[in-house]
Amino acid sequence: MVERLIVPEKDVGSIRRRPRQEFRTATCLVDTPEISTARIVFTRMGVPARGRSVLGLGVIVALVGASCASSGQLGAKALLEQSKTLRSEAAEGALLSEDAVSGKATSNYIHEHAVELSEAASQIEATLKAATTEPALEPALGQLAILAGQISADLGRLSEASTDEQRTLTSELQAAADATQRIGEGLT
Repeated sequence: MVERLIVPEKDVGSIRRRPRQEFRTATCLVDTPEISTARIVFTRMGVPARGRSVLGLGVIVALVGASCASSGQLGAKALLEQSKTLRSEAAEGALLSEDAVSGKATSNYIHEHAVELSEAASQIEATLKAATTEPALEPALGQLAILAGQISADLGRLSEASTDEQRTLTSELQAAADATQRIGEGLT
């Protein structure tokens, strides 16, 4: 099914000005009620036709991007990027843990930064768990998802940990960073 969008003629190539804007119909390959709803909302808000077409295009791009992203199919390049990001989170967490042990950072800074890193790792974990990939890459996907969960959990414990636990977390996070690097190297 195909949704028809109304686009001002001047936006599709005509440079003539007319007292009343003439419209052409353009075809969109996305069939969603959100596009029609957005057009109605923008019209009722008094957004000019040109603004509606720009906003409508933005809505279309967002919907198409979301539909592509929701398919969850990751190739080797995407897995490599996820492993690099996860390695960065783990390595940064290990450095933060070292700073906590040595007293170089305040407890507030450690807490806030550890929460941010933990949330980022948790988002990567959710992405990896929801993703699919070709059969040859399934082991790497599974390993990265497990590591992401471990990294997120370790970072979540960091701010409330004792000094001895922080030392342990430093080595665990560094080991996780090294493991993600090895997985990433296997993807190249």
